[in-house]
Amino acid sequence: MAAGWTSLEEDSFPGLRIEVGVHWSITCLCGEVQGLIRGHRPFHQICHCVDCKRITGGTHGDFLVTKEQFLEISSGTTRVFSFQATQAIFEFKKYLFRCENCSTPLWLKERDMGTDRIFIFAGCLVNDQSMQKPDIEIFLQHKCHWLPELRITPAPSPEPDVELVQAEPDIEIVKSYGDSEESDQ
Repeated sequence: MAAGWTSLEEDSFPGLRIEVGVHWSITCLCGEVQGLIRGHRPFHQICHCVDCKRITGGTHGDFLVTKEQFLEISSGTTRVFSFQATQAIFEFKKYLFRCENCSTPLWLKERDMGTDRIFIFAGCLVNDQSMQKPDIEIFLQHKCHWLPELRITPAPSPEPDVELVQAEPDIEIVKSYGDSEESDQ
Protein backbone atom coordinates (compact mmCIF):
# COMPACT_ATOMS: atom_id res chain seq x y z
CA MET A 1 0.00 0.00 0.00
CA ALA A 2 2.98 2.20 0.27
CA ALA A 3 2.35 4.21 -2.84
CA GLY A 4 -1.29 4.85 -1.97
CA TRP A 5 -0.30 6.27 1.40
CA THR A 6 1.42 9.19 -0.24
CA SER A 7 -1.28 10.23 -2.68
CA LEU A 8 -2.10 13.63 -1.25
CA GLU A 9 0.08 16.59 -0.42
CA GLU A 10 0.07 17.61 3.21
CA ASP A 11 -2.08 20.69 2.66
CA SER A 12 -4.33 19.34 -0.09
CA PHE A 13 -7.65 18.74 1.59
CA PRO A 14 -9.95 20.15 -1.09
CA GLY A 15 -13.08 21.74 0.24
CA LEU A 16 -12.19 21.04 3.87
CA ARG A 17 -14.73 22.88 5.94
CA ILE A 18 -14.86 22.49 9.68
CA GLU A 19 -18.46 21.84 10.70
CA VAL A 20 -19.66 21.91 14.29
CA GLY A 21 -21.53 18.75 15.25
CA VAL A 22 -20.37 16.64 12.29
CA HIS A 23 -18.86 13.34 13.38
CA TRP A 24 -18.34 9.87 11.97
CA SER A 25 -17.91 6.92 14.37
CA ILE A 26 -15.28 4.25 13.81
CA THR A 27 -14.70 0.93 15.56
CA CYS A 28 -12.73 -2.28 15.21
CA LEU A 29 -14.19 -5.77 14.74
CA CYS A 30 -14.33 -6.60 18.45
CA GLY A 31 -15.57 -3.13 19.43
CA GLU A 32 -12.74 -2.45 21.88
CA VAL A 33 -11.29 0.49 19.93
CA GLN A 34 -13.83 3.22 19.33
CA GLY A 35 -13.46 6.74 18.10
CA LEU A 36 -14.83 9.68 16.16
CA ILE A 37 -13.79 11.65 13.11
CA ARG A 38 -14.98 15.16 14.01
CA GLY A 39 -15.53 18.39 12.16
CA HIS A 40 -15.65 17.54 8.45
CA ARG A 41 -16.28 14.94 5.76
CA PRO A 42 -12.96 13.14 5.17
CA PHE A 43 -11.47 12.88 1.70
CA HIS A 44 -12.47 9.42 0.33
CA GLN A 45 -9.66 7.66 -1.55
CA ILE A 46 -9.51 4.31 -3.36
CA CYS A 47 -6.01 2.96 -4.02
CA HIS A 48 -5.23 0.00 -6.27
CA CYS A 49 -1.49 -0.22 -5.63
CA VAL A 50 -0.03 -3.64 -4.86
CA ASP A 51 0.81 -2.70 -1.28
CA CYS A 52 -2.80 -1.67 -0.54
CA LYS A 53 -3.94 -5.04 -1.81
CA ARG A 54 -1.48 -6.81 0.47
CA ILE A 55 -2.26 -4.74 3.56
CA THR A 56 -6.03 -5.15 3.17
CA GLY A 57 -6.08 -8.67 1.75
CA GLY A 58 -8.48 -7.37 -0.89
CA THR A 59 -8.57 -5.82 -4.34
CA HIS A 60 -7.81 -2.25 -3.20
CA GLY A 61 -7.47 0.08 -0.24
CA ASP A 62 -10.49 2.17 0.73
CA PHE A 63 -9.53 5.12 2.94
CA LEU A 64 -10.89 8.22 4.60
CA VAL A 65 -8.05 10.74 4.54
CA THR A 66 -7.98 13.38 7.24
CA LYS A 67 -5.64 15.08 9.66
CA GLU A 68 -4.88 13.36 12.94
CA GLN A 69 -6.31 16.27 14.95
CA PHE A 70 -9.80 15.29 13.70
CA LEU A 71 -9.58 11.69 15.00
CA GLU A 72 -10.49 11.17 18.65
CA ILE A 73 -10.05 7.66 20.05
CA SER A 74 -12.23 7.19 23.14
CA SER A 75 -11.46 3.60 24.12
CA GLY A 76 -9.29 0.60 23.38
CA THR A 77 -5.63 -0.12 22.80
CA THR A 78 -3.76 0.03 19.51
CA ARG A 79 -0.49 -1.47 18.36
CA VAL A 80 1.62 0.32 15.80
CA PHE A 81 3.79 -1.51 13.27
CA SER A 82 6.21 0.20 10.93
CA PHE A 83 7.18 -0.96 7.47
CA GLN A 84 9.83 0.38 5.13
CA ALA A 85 8.78 1.42 1.64
CA THR A 86 11.47 2.01 -0.94
CA GLN A 87 11.58 3.47 -4.37
CA ALA A 88 14.27 4.86 -6.64
CA ILE A 89 13.90 8.46 -5.47
CA PHE A 90 13.58 8.11 -1.68
CA GLU A 91 12.76 5.75 1.16
CA PHE A 92 10.24 6.25 3.93
CA LYS A 93 8.33 4.37 6.60
CA LYS A 94 4.64 3.73 6.98
CA TYR A 95 2.90 3.08 10.27
CA LEU A 96 -0.08 0.75 10.57
CA PHE A 97 -2.31 1.12 13.65
CA ARG A 98 -4.29 -2.01 14.62
CA CYS A 99 -6.56 -2.99 17.50
CA GLU A 100 -4.42 -4.81 20.04
CA ASN A 101 -7.21 -7.33 20.71
CA CYS A 102 -8.62 -8.28 17.28
CA SER A 103 -5.90 -6.86 14.95
CA THR A 104 -8.36 -4.88 12.83
CA PRO A 105 -6.37 -2.35 10.76
CA LEU A 106 -7.67 1.07 11.81
CA TRP A 107 -5.51 3.74 10.20
CA LEU A 108 -2.16 4.44 8.57
CA LYS A 109 0.42 7.20 8.85
CA GLU A 110 3.30 7.73 6.48
CA ARG A 111 6.89 8.92 6.35
CA ASP A 112 7.32 9.89 10.00
CA MET A 113 5.28 9.87 13.17
CA GLY A 114 5.23 13.68 13.08
CA THR A 115 3.04 13.75 9.96
CA ASP A 116 -0.51 14.74 10.81
CA ARG A 117 -2.21 13.17 7.77
CA ILE A 118 -3.79 9.78 8.41
CA PHE A 119 -5.59 7.20 6.25
CA ILE A 120 -8.50 5.63 8.14
CA PHE A 121 -9.74 2.30 6.78
CA ALA A 122 -13.27 2.98 5.48
CA GLY A 123 -14.42 -0.44 6.70
CA CYS A 124 -14.07 0.82 10.28
CA LEU A 125 -16.99 3.24 9.88
CA VAL A 126 -19.93 2.35 12.12
CA ASN A 127 -22.40 3.75 9.58
CA ASP A 128 -20.85 3.30 6.14
CA GLN A 129 -24.13 4.42 4.54
CA SER A 130 -23.11 8.02 5.28
CA MET A 131 -20.05 7.66 3.06
CA GLN A 132 -20.20 9.34 -0.33
CA LYS A 133 -18.62 8.01 -3.51
CA PRO A 134 -14.81 8.24 -3.65
CA ASP A 135 -13.18 11.58 -4.36
CA ILE A 136 -10.22 9.96 -6.07
CA GLU A 137 -9.11 6.57 -7.38
CA ILE A 138 -5.38 6.05 -7.84
CA PHE A 139 -2.95 3.48 -9.26
CA LEU A 140 -5.44 2.39 -11.88
CA GLN A 141 -2.69 0.44 -13.68
CA HIS A 142 -2.97 -2.10 -10.84
CA LYS A 143 -6.77 -2.17 -10.70
CA CYS A 144 -8.31 -5.63 -11.13
CA HIS A 145 -9.80 -5.67 -14.63
CA TRP A 146 -13.16 -7.03 -13.45
CA LEU A 147 -13.84 -4.20 -10.98
CA PRO A 148 -16.45 -1.69 -12.19
CA GLU A 149 -15.69 1.87 -13.24
CA LEU A 150 -16.34 4.32 -10.43
CA ARG A 151 -17.06 7.18 -12.85
CA ILE A 152 -14.82 9.67 -11.13
CA THR A 153 -12.01 11.60 -12.73
CA PRO A 154 -8.87 9.71 -11.81
CA ALA A 155 -5.87 11.73 -10.73
CA PRO A 156 -2.45 10.66 -11.92
CA SER A 157 -0.46 8.64 -9.42
CA PRO A 158 1.79 11.09 -7.59
CA GLU A 159 4.86 8.89 -7.54
CA PRO A 160 6.20 5.64 -8.99
CA ASP A 161 5.21 2.31 -7.49
CA VAL A 162 6.62 1.57 -4.08
CA GLU A 163 7.24 -1.92 -2.81
CA LEU A 164 6.93 -3.16 0.74
CA VAL A 165 10.26 -4.58 1.84
CA GLN A 166 9.89 -8.00 3.42
CA ALA A 167 11.20 -7.59 6.95
CA GLU A 168 10.16 -7.84 10.56
CA PRO A 169 8.48 -4.70 11.90
CA ASP A 170 11.17 -2.58 13.52
CA ILE A 171 8.88 -0.70 15.87
CA GLU A 172 5.95 -1.68 18.02
CA ILE A 173 4.13 0.88 20.13
CA VAL A 174 1.22 0.05 22.39
CA LYS A 175 -1.12 2.95 23.04
CA SER A 176 -4.07 2.81 25.44
CA TYR A 177 -6.99 5.20 25.39
CA GLY A 178 -9.13 5.99 28.42
CA ASP A 179 -12.87 5.58 28.68
CA SER A 180 -13.27 9.17 29.91
CA GLU A 181 -14.19 10.70 26.55
CA GLU A 182 -17.72 10.41 25.25
CA SER A 183 -18.69 8.41 22.18
CA ASP A 184 -21.83 8.59 20.07
CA GLN A 185 -22.51 4.88 20.63
